[in-house]
Amino acid sequence: LLRIDVVYPTEDEEVMMVAATTRSSLQDAEAAMDVATLLRLQQLVRDIEIGDHLVRYATRLVRATRPQETTVAA
Repeated sequence: LLRIDVVYPTEDEEVMMVAATTRSSLQDAEAAMDVATLLRLQQLVRDIEIGDHLVRYATRLVRATRPQETTVAA
């Protein structure tokens, strides 16, 4: 079982986060990797095998966070 305590930012901190993520700063952006590397990494992630029971568990967790869902993750 996993418990994560989420500490929410203050209103001012949230305003700063929204401003930082919605204003254009592309002039400062640099490529982190080339396209070939990105595609290789995407394939590497896709090749990881995950059991059906883990997929179902993860799906139930996500669904349990939706207000309209009544199913509890088990």
